[in-house]
Amino acid sequence: MAASVIIALVPVAALIWSQWHWLRDEVLTTEVEVWHLFLAIGLEAAAAAAFVVWWTRRFSPKANTSRQRIRFPREISYLGVKWPVLAVESLNSRTITHFEVGRPMCPKCRTPLALVVTVQQEQDVVLPLDGKTANVLAAHQMVLECPNDGSRHDLRVSRCGMREAKEFVNDLAMGQYRNALAAPRGSGS
Repeated sequence: MAASVIIALVPVAALIWSQWHWLRDEVLTTEVEVWHLFLAIGLEAAAAAAFVVWWTRRFSPKANTSRQRIRFPREISYLGVKWPVLAVESLNSRTITHFEVGRPMCPKCRTPLALVVTVQQEQDVVLPLDGKTANVLAAHQMVLECPNDGSRHDLRVSRCGMREAKEFVNDLAMGQYRNALAAPRGSGS
């Protein structure tokens, strides 16, 4: 606020400085009371300060400054693996509408997991998992493996496919976000 007032007063001071000879020679020699001058300068300064405050708040509303203190979840733990999430804002209101959920990652090394496909009863093939393939996995196909350490993650216990799992992770992320919004302002968490 103080910076806005200072910024507003700089042009006023520059205007007075540039017109000082005119003020001294024309205005101050006539029968104008001094308090009229101070009142005019004060009103101009207040109007300029109000304009600067209004202008700066248009680009940084209170909601935005309070949202900057909120920590958005970056990953969610669900079914024993980590799910990266990215906040998606509404273009109109700049509020979080949902979270874009990425492919599941290894909880130890954060490497994207690969798909385990059983070709024969005792032979498994590990295939890299891309975004399109991941979204169409059914519940019975949700066996994943970390390419780095070989740890297996059987997500079939959830009895849901990848799309449903991602929707649930989105719901968990939205819950964390709403809890952060509702947290008391005084807590420094």
